[in-house]
This record gives sequence, C-alpha cells and structure tokens, in this order.
Amino acid sequence: MLLETDKIGERLKQIRGSYTQAEFSEKLGFSKTTIFNYEKGVRIPDAHFLIRLYERCGTDPLWLLTGVRNQAGAEQVLDEHLSLLAYYVQCSPEMQKAIKQLIRTHIDDTKPWMRDENVRFDIIEE
Repeated sequence: MLLETDKIGERLKQIRGSYTQAEFSEKLGFSKTTIFNYEKGVRIPDAHFLIRLYERCGTDPLWLLTGVRNQAGAEQVLDEHLSLLAYYVQCSPEMQKAIKQLIRTHIDDTKPWMRDENVRFDIIEE
C-alpha cells in the first residue's frame, strides 16, 4: 500500500483542529517544524510520533497513515467502553462521584491540554 503523504497531512490537520501548529507541537512534545513537515507531506510520521499522537489524542495510526479505520479495534474499544459504562451506571452515587474525581485528577495530572474548548468536561464536573 502506497502512503499518500498529502492525505496524511490533511488527516493530521483534521486532528489538530483549531490549534496552531505551534500549540499542537507543544502539546505533543515535537517541534513545530516536525508538524509542518508532516502536514505538508515532506515527511511521513515516524513511530514515536504515531505513538504520542495515539496517547495524547486517541488517533488510530492506521487511519492517519491510510485513511482506513481499524474496525476490529474499534469494536473492541466500543465493547470495553460499554462495559465500563454499564459498571458506572450500577455504582452508587458516591462511587460515581469518586470515579468522576479520579478522571478529573488524571486529566489534570497527565493531560491538562485536554481542557480546551474541543473536549467536553461538563459531564465530569460537579
């Protein structure tokens, strides 16, 4: 399969959204030049970048590189999410509150950049 660098760049721009290249590069821990080169098709994202993008943005590397969604992986994630949701719904209100606090703390400690206008946090706020 031939990788189309211009399409990879377009998909990366979709992920970046309203962030500037400088803001996005800072959030990912890569240089602005790296982001620019990937978006312009000068270079193909390397493994380190793909892993970081997955960790910070949840982007499927297969989709970024090829435009093809990994359906089997998506189904597995969906099943896991539904199981977690079912568990959460069955918890007491006190336990639900504790879970929300744990999520807020995790985001604040590990991914504070997620608290921008593109991510909904009203569902975990008290």
